[in-house]
Amino acid sequence: MDATEECYDSFLNDTVRSCESGLGPCEHPELANVLVNDSRETVHWVEQRFGVPLSAPVKLGGHSRPRTVRPQGGIIGAELTAAGSKVAHKMSNIDVVNNAQLVGLIVDHSTRHKTIEGVRYIIGNNEEAIEVLSSSVVLATGGFGFDVSSGSLMAEYRPDLLDFPTTLGPHTTGDGIKIAVRDADAGLRDMHQVQLHPTGFIDPKDPGARTKVLAAEILRGVGGVLLDQN
Repeated sequence: MDATEECYDSFLNDTVRSCESGLGPCEHPELANVLVNDSRETVHWVEQRFGVPLSAPVKLGGHSRPRTVRPQGGIIGAELTAAGSKVAHKMSNIDVVNNAQLVGLIVDHSTRHKTIEGVRYIIGNNEEAIEVLSSSVVLATGGFGFDVSSGSLMAEYRPDLLDFPTTLGPHTTGDGIKIAVRDADAGLRDMHQVQLHPTGFIDPKDPGARTKVLAAEILRGVGGVLLDQN
């Protein structure tokens, strides 16, 4: 991850070009600057805070030079999730609640701009909601690409992708987004930015199945060759 000005410009150009690919001009170039400026420091923070050593950069899709780092012997998502979970459980000022389902936001409607004061959630099959008050609420509830039913977020924002198979799980239905809009009139942005991953493993017994197993980008990044039936 060379820190030269030339490398910075190259990273920024690659990012903006990827953003513009097939969807028109990059709508928020300032965010590309944040990504490029802060990525190196963030990688170091992950290594130090989570204790996950990351490899030398490799060249993956969309990049003109090697930039992508990953754990030496594992899958990046699983490795970081497991390490982050261990760190969180060790911190005395963090309460981790498993098997919880968000059902609503606690909102103060008396202010000019609605103020979010906490969340409501249920655990398992218990229908009685638990309330947690907080001065700040961050929703990190995942995507919405699995649900292609009428009235879904996919149908609203990317109807052109409804017939494509997906590698997403049945949990990615945009519930957190819908709750934020319903309870707090949240504004949404860049909802059309849905990733269409180019490769997935096909089950020979059910080649037409809508759900596929992800054939990760690293397969191509390390030199994998794509072959068709011919």
